[in-house]
Amino acid sequence: MSKLLLLLSYLAVFLYSLYFWERPIFDPDLGWHLAGGKWISGQIALAWEQNQLSSAMLIPPFDFINSRQEYWHDYHWLIQIVMYQIYKHYSYLELICFYSVIFSLTCLIIFKIALRIARERKLSIIYPLIGTLAASYLLKDVSSVRPQLISFLFIAITANLLLQPARKFEGLILFFLAVILVNIHVYWIFIPFLYFCYRIIPNLLKKKPKEIIANNLFTLLLILLAGFISPYGIFSPSQSFADYFRNYYLIIEYLQTDVYLKKLITEFLGAFRAWSPTTFICIAYLICLARFLNKEEIFRNLGLHFAGAISFYLVLESVKFSSIFAILALVSWISIIPKVNFLSNQKLFIPILLALNLSLTVGVISRLQSKEKIALDIELFTPMVACSKLATLNLPPKKYQVLTEFTHGGWCYWAIFSQGVNNFQVTTDGRTQGVPIEDYKKSTQIYTVKEGWNKTIIDWNPDFILASRETSLAHVMPFFKTEWSNLTIDRSFAMYINNKLLPSNTE
Repeated sequence: MSKLLLLLSYLAVFLYSLYFWERPIFDPDLGWHLAGGKWISGQIALAWEQNQLSSAMLIPPFDFINSRQEYWHDYHWLIQIVMYQIYKHYSYLELICFYSVIFSLTCLIIFKIALRIARERKLSIIYPLIGTLAASYLLKDVSSVRPQLISFLFIAITANLLLQPARKFEGLILFFLAVILVNIHVYWIFIPFLYFCYRIIPNLLKKKPKEIIANNLFTLLLILLAGFISPYGIFSPSQSFADYFRNYYLIIEYLQTDVYLKKLITEFLGAFRAWSPTTFICIAYLICLARFLNKEEIFRNLGLHFAGAISFYLVLESVKFSSIFAILALVSWISIIPKVNFLSNQKLFIPILLALNLSLTVGVISRLQSKEKIALDIELFTPMVACSKLATLNLPPKKYQVLTEFTHGGWCYWAIFSQGVNNFQVTTDGRTQGVPIEDYKKSTQIYTVKEGWNKTIIDWNPDFILASRETSLAHVMPFFKTEWSNLTIDRSFAMYINNKLLPSNTE
């Protein structure tokens, strides 16, 4: 294999994956992630001063963001601290840089895995390159400035480790990785899952000695116990025994997404219900399995194909799992794909890769100058401007509720909280765990002005209403001038204040 071709291939993967820069900053979850990071960072600073650092002070004891729920299982807490500190000391641009580097590292590890399998099968380097670029697209399709991107890196690291001969202290390494990921994302469960697929299944098929199988099972149990090493586990400030299992309950809840949410949120749609390039990659994967997978291959690499099959099932259920499919299905695919004659002459691809790398370099450099675009995106697609106005109001000291829709509540809270004001809460903020489905239905009815919308506003009794100017609600609000007044309006959002809070009504 040409060293130049290998270098150009690694460079192509790195530069292509850096196109993560195109991911918008205005992801609905980023606002509440930054708010959580700010809150926890403040608690750590306070505990450090008092020399009383404990999990009871570290995690939110209540939901300070959402007025509609009392408790928040903030299982992203660890990475939220990092996210907030990057934002605090730098800017949104550097936060995107951080995640783009994480994304690139993930893709490079995936390429390394595919390259190793290709070498074992004496395939051209073009096979892992094509597969990795396809996997990169799948990863990018569900990636944003979110903690889940860290989980992709951890899963890739785990797969890379387990697809090599077993090493000393392997179980402890995986346990350590799982413990970190438990406090970042629910995808930590894929670490023990991969251990089962890539270690236990092959050893069972090869009829390894009982002591080896017993050691494997012990290691699997050890990795599974990582779910307890968390402020929502054995370090929980609660004395309830059930609370120690919160990270395990979360996995079950994550896999049982309500049908209504699947219709409401695009990433909850299955791969064949949300037609996109992901759908066609899934079809191509199925065709390859049907054409090239035989009984002998299944039993030779049962663990690899079992993991790939589970990832395919998950992406059928929800495209949010296309990241898992990207990693596990690639391993399965490259282990069965046959050689193709026109891919054998590797030198032909050197000028192609040179041209590709040149164009990718130009694109990446152009995106480095993106601070102005980020500022414009935040202004146009998030309610930061409209909600920042609330932090400047001279209101009596009490809790205030802002009516918000699913995609804007987290940003609205962050706009206020980032200015040091903490007596506001929102009604809907993008989180789905632990939130009653009825609240989402009622919120949707309000903003689409469907039957019962006005009654819900009366029942929830908000002090402010945030509405995108594109919503039906924004178009009918001018007809309710006796109850609501326009507080501020910009190019994308309008904020309304309950007339009871106007100075003439509070004297």
